[in-house]
Amino acid sequence: MSKDGKMLYNLLLEYASGGTLADLKKRSGGCGLPESDVKRHKSLFLKKTKKRKLDCSIAGTAFYMAPETLIDNIQEFPSDIWAPGCMVFEMFTGKSLWGSNPNETTEKACERIADIYELPKIPSWISKDGKDFLKGCLVKNHQFRFTIEMLLIHPFVSGTDDTKSSEFGEIVE
Repeated sequence: MSKDGKMLYNLLLEYASGGTLADLKKRSGGCGLPESDVKRHKSLFLKKTKKRKLDCSIAGTAFYMAPETLIDNIQEFPSDIWAPGCMVFEMFTGKSLWGSNPNETTEKACERIADIYELPKIPSWISKDGKDFLKGCLVKNHQFRFTIEMLLIHPFVSGTDDTKSSEFGEIVE
């Protein structure tokens, strides 16, 4: 619980023995992953869990933070939906949603991202379900973003096959 009495939550990620998203991008030649692999990997970060009280402050990686978190220091349930959208976009395209500059400080990256008014275009070759999933996660106004319940029943998520491997290595859940 925060000092002002608001409930705070952490997004917890599992260890993935196949490596990081950056490793997968390298092995794919930086071009992004096939949609079947994106659908399998997204299940590592979309899990329904019980809400717990935690004493923490807003933290995270700038390139995956929701606009309202960067601009107004707001961290609410819809803010947690932004990061999976960023990760799925990156898996599809092989590029960060906001681009990256290895010489840029985190503070400068936050300022740059906060000043961007338009989201990058979703590539036309992504399936209808994939585009809809991204559009539901990457809504700049957090009040209109999908909820976790909506994501869990979304065809892009619920239609995942149960294969536990990909051309880039085994997926451990």
